[in-house]
Amino acid sequence: RLHRCEEVATGQLPVSCRFSCTMSLLLYSFGPMLTSSSRASSRRVCYESKDTFFQCLDKSKNDTEVCEAQAKDYSANCSASWVRYFNEQRWKALALKGEVKSASTKNMGSHFEGAGAGPTKA
Repeated sequence: RLHRCEEVATGQLPVSCRFSCTMSLLLYSFGPMLTSSSRASSRRVCYESKDTFFQCLDKSKNDTEVCEAQAKDYSANCSASWVRYFNEQRWKALALKGEVKSASTKNMGSHFEGAGAGPTKA
């Protein structure tokens, strides 16, 4: 099937076939990067970065300036949506412990400044 995709560049295939061939080429090219072991490795690195950053925050009594390097690694190794989720969960846990005033995520951004993912970041 990929041999017909060479005709995409010359415009010899109908438009409906061009899309499927283009997608086939993309999957063929990037397929190895999308394997489950690659995703598992990325998740593991993300979780390790999150744990390191949160442990630093615990040790420094939530001083984000002390944990700036860990925060950068955390935000670089995790997608923004994961960072936002993890930050919200930590914020809620801190609220349950009484370490922050409320579980509302409105003021959460200042707490996680170094992590670069306040409640509104996509």
